[in-house]
Amino acid sequence: MKRLNLIIWIIGVAIIFSGCSKDDFVIPDISKNDQETTLKKSNVIIEYKGECTPNFLIPPVDPEEIGAQLLKGGVVTWYDNATDLLGNPDPLVTGTTIWYVNEIPQKDGISKFWGKAELLVGAENPEDEYLGKWDMTWYGYITPVFNEGGTLVGITAACNTVGIGKEGIVKGLVSKAYYEMNYMFDDITTLCYYFNGSYH
Repeated sequence: MKRLNLIIWIIGVAIIFSGCSKDDFVIPDISKNDQETTLKKSNVIIEYKGECTPNFLIPPVDPEEIGAQLLKGGVVTWYDNATDLLGNPDPLVTGTTIWYVNEIPQKDGISKFWGKAELLVGAENPEDEYLGKWDMTWYGYITPVFNEGGTLVGITAACNTVGIGKEGIVKGLVSKAYYEMNYMFDDITTLCYYFNGSYH
């Protein structure tokens, strides 16, 4: 069971957050200061949705196994591609995401996982220049999926996030989002999180 939980964690983390593709986006033709000021003054709630796909060019950092109950210190790099509800690009919540992951496997196979994350706005890779930065905290669950014969065939994973804009064009904003993935090992197109949320 311990080994199964570790396998599920590695798969889940390597998946969290490739079958989905990311599209290019266009940054609005206004300055960082103008955009930040406009959003803060209006206090309008902006809703968004999108896809979060793994960046396979950056190897994940495996977690440290602490005792029998805790996996700690995993790091994975993903890419969030967000749009508004009509499908127009939303550059304020699009960019590279770096997830710092901890997990506690449960006896029933379901794992609690949680941690922090950074969303580097406008960056396709962590070393790219970015236009702003969100600091996020998150928590959720990974659930194994078995077929009728009892073989592990996939996982579902879901988490809630809260983000605080710390730098650049998102400084001072607050975001909440929900991420969900249903990954079946025999279908690479399911290796993707779908998310929806809002910021103001």
